[in-house]
Amino acid sequence: MSRVTSRQDATADKLAATLLPVLRAEAAHHGLYGPVLAVRWRKLECPGPPARPAHDGEVRDLPRLLDDLPRRRLVVLGESGAGKTSAGLLTALTLLGRHLPAEKIPVPVGLRDWEPARETLSEHLVRQLAPHVGRPAAIELVGGGHILPVFDDIFEPAPDAGACPITAAHAARVRVEALIAALNRGTDGFVVLADTVRYREATRLGPELDACHVVLEPVAAEEARSWLRRTVAGVAQLAEDKADSKVARCADLIGRLDRAPGGSVVLGSPRLLGLLEGLIYGEPGAVRDLPSGDAGEITSYLYQVAVAGLADVLRTAGEKRRFFRRRRNALLAEAVERRLLRRTPAGYEIPDAGLREWLSRETPGRPPAVRLSYVERDVNSAVPEVLAGATSHAPVTFDSEDKSSG
Repeated sequence: MSRVTSRQDATADKLAATLLPVLRAEAAHHGLYGPVLAVRWRKLECPGPPARPAHDGEVRDLPRLLDDLPRRRLVVLGESGAGKTSAGLLTALTLLGRHLPAEKIPVPVGLRDWEPARETLSEHLVRQLAPHVGRPAAIELVGGGHILPVFDDIFEPAPDAGACPITAAHAARVRVEALIAALNRGTDGFVVLADTVRYREATRLGPELDACHVVLEPVAAEEARSWLRRTVAGVAQLAEDKADSKVARCADLIGRLDRAPGGSVVLGSPRLLGLLEGLIYGEPGAVRDLPSGDAGEITSYLYQVAVAGLADVLRTAGEKRRFFRRRRNALLAEAVERRLLRRTPAGYEIPDAGLREWLSRETPGRPPAVRLSYVERDVNSAVPEVLAGATSHAPVTFDSEDKSSG
């Protein structure tokens, strides 16, 4: 028995060493090594008495909260763009960085291709781990309870759910119900990241996860302003020839948001703060053209500019092409989630009348109902092919999938 345990510990160490640089690179891509944005959480409910009860805290405190829970079961809720993915990534990095032989390995796990009717959750975990350590070792690690899964975006639609929102919603609901059932009767130790409204809808008539629940709160407006100033000032120091213009553009942006009715909502969202930061480094007129209306109008503008900007980056990104392609697709998915875009069998439609009107002005000669078309490359992916540019008069063409670069 000792030989088996020793072998599993060695395999766990190998997995930890493999995952650590991958997660560090992901954190760097998400900008988590720059000025820290203070995202706070508050506790909703927590079965059983923690050793040191913490009623609220910052995202960096989540690993400590997890350690204090008798069964190490944690659910992190938040709205779209509230910082759930970053919270999960930072928690996994903290646990992985201090890894000891007896501790479980935190492993980010995607669920979009999990079909509960065809495989158990344990089999899905094995399939996720197999590329890193091989299938036999993955079976040993999952069966031996060495894994602490971090489930992100549990409501993400399956790749073959199609464009029908009813079909996609039903498939996600079935998957989440199966996940809750499996985790409630399974071994201890997991982190689940979920959209607040969808999670409440999914558990309204059924059981919740037997876990401590916390919810991420909006960023304080002054903290958001301070973060933007610090971020821009830090980057500007690396490019002194443009430092003054970037700092001035940041001040202009903050002033515009403070005067806009929807400015406080936008400043409170970590996702939108990231898009605001990108706006400062984009085209000179991007900040000037920021709408002064409600949060929906500003959000529409930010997503459209961000996706168009990523299209330009994809042409010259080189080894970073894969990351930026994923980021572009994630932004498109979020735009669909926020109902700024609507995916149909023919492509992506823009349902917002105000955004369509704005795009028709920016892209003369194109119909007001701008369409973002895509071409199916294989059964599991839909690649956006053409996007009406938000900052130019010509449509921006996306690169097709480069299978050789991964």
